[in-house]
Parts: sequence; C-alpha cells; structure tokens
Amino acid sequence: MTGPAIRIAMTPKGARIVHCAVPNAQGLLIGLPAIKVGQALRRLHGICREAQGLAGEMAVAAAMGETIAPDDLNRRIARVHAEARRETGLRLCLDWPALIGEAPQTELARAVIAGDWRGLAASGLAERLLAHAPEALRPIFAGRLAGAPVAPAMHAPEPGAGVAALTCARGRLIHRVVLHKGRVAAYTIDAPTARRFGPDGDAADLLAQCHGARDAAWVMQAIDPCVEWTMDEAVEAA
Repeated sequence: MTGPAIRIAMTPKGARIVHCAVPNAQGLLIGLPAIKVGQALRRLHGICREAQGLAGEMAVAAAMGETIAPDDLNRRIARVHAEARRETGLRLCLDWPALIGEAPQTELARAVIAGDWRGLAASGLAERLLAHAPEALRPIFAGRLAGAPVAPAMHAPEPGAGVAALTCARGRLIHRVVLHKGRVAAYTIDAPTARRFGPDGDAADLLAQCHGARDAAWVMQAIDPCVEWTMDEAVEAA
C-alpha cells in the first residue's frame, strides 16, 4: 500500500517537503495510436480528466497539422470550465472550512455535484474564507474562487510534434507530444502540481515561510495539490 504522494514536516525554520512523488501518466501513452490519446488520458486521470483529455487531443491535432472544429472545441471547453468550477466548489465545501474552524459542508458539496450552486452562494462560506485568509495567500484563493478562462492554445513547433495548453482548476496545464507513423513516440505532461512542487516551483519557498502547522495548512490548501498529501505537525530538527 502506497502512502501520500507529498509529505510535509514542520521544522524550527518552517515547513519543508520531505517526500514528493507526484505520479505522471505520460509514460503509459508511448506507442498508443494518436487518435486514442484523449480517451486514454480521461481514463487515466481521476481529477481534471476533461482538462487532461482536451489538452491531449489538442496536442495531437497540432502534431498532425489539424484543427478541432470550433463547435466541438467550444463544447469541450465548456466541460473543462464546469469541471474546474466543480473542483473548486468541492474544495470550498469539504477542505477549506477547516481553515476557518468550520465543519465540512457535505450537503452543500452534494448540491455542487448535482449542479446546484444556490446554497453555496448563499452560505457566505467563500466570503468568510477570504476574510480569514493570510494576506499573502488571499489573492490565490480569490483567483481560484473567481475562476479563470480555459484559454486553450495549440501549436506545432516542428513537423510531427504538438504542444497544447489550457487552464484547469489548479493552473496552466501543458501537454507536448511527438508522433511517429501515427503513434505516440514521446509525451510530456507539465501539470500545475508537479510544477509547483518541482525544483523550480514555489511550494518549497512558501512552506519555508510558515511559522507553524496552521500557516502550512493554509499554504497547502492554497496550492491544493491534485494528489494526496499529509503533514507531520510534530516539529522535527532542521
């Protein structure tokens, strides 16, 4: 049985990342027929599957020198937008209330899953969260709650290669593919969580500035990794 993908520990100098192994499905796509990439990505991802699927389809289309019909693209963009909104709504209902000393709002979460946002809008939960958020993190939560345009983009840097990008719930998602004889020869997924917890990401610096477990919890919920994570609140030696 595997443990959390990310583990955070408190030290006298702040919080630090002691383990980070964000899974990536890109290796499973090698050798796959290009036309099956989008479908495979939706099956492989439990979170942001619509975003992953569309990014893959756009990258493949760019590599093949094709476009996606505007009506079809607009329908897929709408699904990605709805998915991102739902992801944020569920975090607001289930995970973020603990930051302000409130219990998870399970009934509101069920309504969000059903597409009914009236109860959540009337609850004032978002306003209370922003009122209590640390000043440095407030813009992150505000931006997440406001949502961002999907803003899809795709291009072919060279024949047989395609790059696609779009904005999902947690940030900009970028897919890169190289095709050979109609099959995937190389594939790279640059996802928000892996990027922020990578060597050049901002997660380590944000956590290092934390003065306690409560501060670290705010940072982790602001980043909102798309994988399971845990935090050891017992202070360990730096």
